[in-house]
Amino acid sequence: MQIIDNFLKKEDYFNILNTLSGPAFDWHFNNTVSYSYTVNNSLNDFQFTHVFYKNPNLTSQYFPILDPIIRNLNCDVLIRAKANFRTPTSSIEESELHQDISYSSLYNKQDVMAALKTAIYYVNTNDGYTLFEDGTKIESVANRIAIFSGKLNHSGSTHTDSKYRIVINFNYF
Repeated sequence: MQIIDNFLKKEDYFNILNTLSGPAFDWHFNNTVSYSYTVNNSLNDFQFTHVFYKNPNLTSQYFPILDPIIRNLNCDVLIRAKANFRTPTSSIEESELHQDISYSSLYNKQDVMAALKTAIYYVNTNDGYTLFEDGTKIESVANRIAIFSGKLNHSGSTHTDSKYRIVINFNYF
């Protein structure tokens, strides 16, 4: 696992922050946070998302703002780029552990899964975090990125101390 602070130049970071937190950016409501079939009855089990790219389709006019991140990741093949927007809660709640890309979507090829990377770019600082199965927590710090094997189970959390929590997930080779 690799954690890099100050991942982007300030102007690139502020371009992403201002675009994603601006009034013209389109967020889409999702009734759950994870894609599992488990029913979570929490009132906080929802988020807003924006899919920039889902292989092989460009799905957003805003995709070019991600160029500095993709370039810095040395991404050969992008599978998906998606932003998540969470609203604050009165106490922190963790979502289910998951992998962003399932084995079945990659045709159950173990060698392919071994090469898959996930990166989480933290757009703003807040008390939310990413939790891994082994107990590792990565705090949400603006302009930080966490890069790890796509096979690692992880979950996000809600936050209590800011108006929103925005992260951008990348799945790539």
